[in-house]
Amino acid sequence: MSEYAVNDEKAAEMFYSSKLFTVLEEEQTKLWHLSANALFEMFQEELQTGNITYPEEA
Repeated sequence: MSEYAVNDEKAAEMFYSSKLFTVLEEEQTKLWHLSANALFEMFQEELQTGNITYPEEA
């Protein structure tokens, strides 16, 4: 939130409307097992580039 200067409501809205969240909801992707830090890095990449790089362990 502080990095993007948004409140918690806007941060949640940004995440829930992201491609990453859509993929995270899909059971078969197994992304739910990644750490919060790894997911945040993926979310940051999506915000900055529009792309998501999936870690090898995903």
